[in-house]
Amino acid sequence: MKQLLLTIVAMIIATSPLFLSAATYRNYISHEVINSGNTLRVWIDSDTAFGEFASAEIRWDNGMGGFNFSGVIDGSFDDMTEPGANWFVDIALPGGVGEADLQLANKNESGSYYGFTGFIHALSALPVEFEKVSAESTAGEITLHFSTYTETNNSHFDIERSTNSRQWETLGRIIGAGTTQERQSYTFEDKAPLAGDNFYRIKQVDYDGTFSYSDIVSARWTEKPQLSIYPNPASEFLLIRGIRGIENTVTVEVFNLNGQLLISKTWNQQPVHIAFLPKGSYAIRIRSGQDILQQERVIIQ
Repeated sequence: MKQLLLTIVAMIIATSPLFLSAATYRNYISHEVINSGNTLRVWIDSDTAFGEFASAEIRWDNGMGGFNFSGVIDGSFDDMTEPGANWFVDIALPGGVGEADLQLANKNESGSYYGFTGFIHALSALPVEFEKVSAESTAGEITLHFSTYTETNNSHFDIERSTNSRQWETLGRIIGAGTTQERQSYTFEDKAPLAGDNFYRIKQVDYDGTFSYSDIVSARWTEKPQLSIYPNPASEFLLIRGIRGIENTVTVEVFNLNGQLLISKTWNQQPVHIAFLPKGSYAIRIRSGQDILQQERVIIQ
């Protein structure tokens, strides 16, 4: 009986969260700077059990011969956005702090932290300070404008686009200014935007490969329909293909070469009769509200 009790006690001790630290590992994977500032997102590989959390804290030089501590922060579960990581922790660094040390831990179901790894990795806040990022929809494209206050060892910017703010693709690259204390301005043109909302972010990459992201901005792209006006030359009427599906009222206008408006009618899926017009060249304009959908030259004979 005594032996049985000892065995049960040993099993309870071995499976208790307080005694799992020997079997628990917490590995630093990578980190990045987010929110256009000194917020460090630290990626962690941890074998946390059910009900546990991966946790982290950082310390930094307080300038008085000691260190300030962030306090232990619980991580968020990673849904495989970073290879090799299953948790991430966001920790804000005070302004002016460029480097900090990281330690990792787990938090068990009772709320106690255990298994600290000690200060295991030096983190660097990346030295590019974004001033602003904006995106605007223009004729035929979406244009991004962004600027920086300062840059240090800045290799380049990768322009990334998404339709859901989760999966991103790289559209292009702009070379950075290296190291400068002067304001820099940049422009990138997305000449093939996707229909609907386009989300953009700027990935800033240092010469050593470390990187950070700007804030996410968006612009909406309304894809213009592909219209065709036929026949051309014409004699009695004009037909228009491709207008179906346009939500707003469509107006068809016919001008002579002097710019005089001869026909203006709301499109109702019927032919536009032109037999009464003299032979010659005319400009046909199709618009929806103030937006010109199509404009081309037609010969009437």
